[in-house]
Amino acid sequence: MGGGAASQAAVEARSSELNKLILLAPVRVVAPKRLHGNKLFVVSEGDQLRSSVAAAHKQAASPKRLEVLEGEAHAQHNFNTRHGPALTKLIRDFLVD
Repeated sequence: MGGGAASQAAVEARSSELNKLILLAPVRVVAPKRLHGNKLFVVSEGDQLRSSVAAAHKQAASPKRLEVLEGEAHAQHNFNTRHGPALTKLIRDFLVD
């Protein structure tokens, strides 16, 4: 529910209150067209939510990025895979950029 709750909060926030949003395989993205700021969507290729995450990414306004990781881990569980260090770097770079 973390990514879904984050997307809900992002939709309800004023555009001046949010400039970056990271969604790790969110259960549901509320109103992707209304998400503010630069968005990073992360999902595993084998995650059962992959198609809904890709659809939300497609509907979201730019700037946005979709990162699809190999494997089947869901959301934060990707940090416990071989992708953990690269995912940490991806998020860090996204936040700093």
